[in-house]
Amino acid sequence: MNLTHFVSGLLMLVITQSVSANIFSTIDEVSVQPGSPGGTEYLYRFTIHSWETSPGSAASMTPNPCYGEPVCTVAINHRETAAGTAGYTGANPQCAISRGTTTARTMADLGELYKASCPIPVKGYSIHRSVDSRPPAFPECVGLFYTLRQSLNANEGMMLPGMRCGIAPPPVGYCYVDQANILFDHGRLSAAEIQSGTNSVTRDLKFTCNRGFNVQLFLLTGDEVKLGSNIISKLSTTGGAKIDGYQFFGDINGTILPITSTLHSQGEVGRGVFTGSTILIMTVP
Repeated sequence: MNLTHFVSGLLMLVITQSVSANIFSTIDEVSVQPGSPGGTEYLYRFTIHSWETSPGSAASMTPNPCYGEPVCTVAINHRETAAGTAGYTGANPQCAISRGTTTARTMADLGELYKASCPIPVKGYSIHRSVDSRPPAFPECVGLFYTLRQSLNANEGMMLPGMRCGIAPPPVGYCYVDQANILFDHGRLSAAEIQSGTNSVTRDLKFTCNRGFNVQLFLLTGDEVKLGSNIISKLSTTGGAKIDGYQFFGDINGTILPITSTLHSQGEVGRGVFTGSTILIMTVP
């Protein structure tokens, strides 16, 4: 039986807090334009990709910080400080909700409530306004925030637990990957070759940072990518280590990290061309 199989991995870089992940966002594009006299505006085009709410997920075991409070608003905004507080300008769309937020016990409950009001994925923009030409002092991102008020357009709003919030590459952000995406082409394989769990393809990624610091990697799908017909790709890095949670030092001269895709089967394998994709996320541990 001949099979042709490709695994396509789209890599989007993210800098964020290291917490139990259940919400993912990225900044997809940054536009820099003149602002108020002498100032600069940074327009972040973002995507809120997903909010995991299934039973047994991290979100189902994470308390909702709004629970039991008199009032709480959840909305999209951009992170502006190292403490994780939100900016003043909000986002478009902001997708703000307050009704029911204080009675949802877990982040999964809150997520179900939020997605009923604002279906995910969400695309839009948020603007950071600077009084001069210098870029933001802290790597900013666009994500979901909460505040114990009726409005989030104030900088006391905090990022929701489990938010992995993606920033733009330099000069606004700290790090980037030289490739926009990588392709793992396993070629034509027999069912026996796939079921052996030994067929693998390795590609190198180069991470370049404008300052040296520790980084941590995560995958939107975890370490496995489903390809169809009971075929999965397990992704790993140096020494067979799992990528999900992997830490390394990002050097200003560039860091090369090998990424390996190994095929496995979870049952009978059919004929055809099978593909899958995931998003690689860079975080600050």
